[in-house]
Amino acid sequence: MLDVASGSSGLDVASGSSGFVTFRLRDRDLAFAEERRTERKSPAAPPPRDCRTRRGEVNGGVLRLLFVCAGGALGSGARYLVSTWAARALGADFPRGTLLVNATGSFVLALLFALPGSRVSPELRLFLGAGVLGGYTTYSSFNTETIALLDQGSIALAAANLALTVVGCLAAGLAGLAVGRLLAS
Repeated sequence: MLDVASGSSGLDVASGSSGFVTFRLRDRDLAFAEERRTERKSPAAPPPRDCRTRRGEVNGGVLRLLFVCAGGALGSGARYLVSTWAARALGADFPRGTLLVNATGSFVLALLFALPGSRVSPELRLFLGAGVLGGYTTYSSFNTETIALLDQGSIALAAANLALTVVGCLAAGLAGLAVGRLLAS
């Protein structure tokens, strides 16, 4: 017996008696072996999850996650190196390293998203954008989203994003500091 559910998001979910669950998204089949809870033979440990498709290829979602994680590790390392270099070379009286990281990350992320798909593969864009630059700076994402709103002519939304992010993050940081000091006392 095969049950199929389809949503407006373009995601079809099918499960059969074989224990395989198949997700169909944009004409790609991604399958992983997972026994249904009702079909488990023993209440002991669940069977190991498989991140491979039936054909033995790594599941696309898992591979994309690995691209982001690997890029994030490189980006975080780069942020540390740039920030410590800037503090040594330019002085530590002002957060020049953070400013340098945020400015260069914003530039590179905007450049990356301005390039057409024929010049940058989706995998490379994911690795560099969400991975490397996501680990390097999160400010670059905020900057790119605000620029996109301005580019679409949504000046009020861009201003709201700017104000809410700056004020909201400052308030959240102050609240975190207060809670941390309260817990430490």
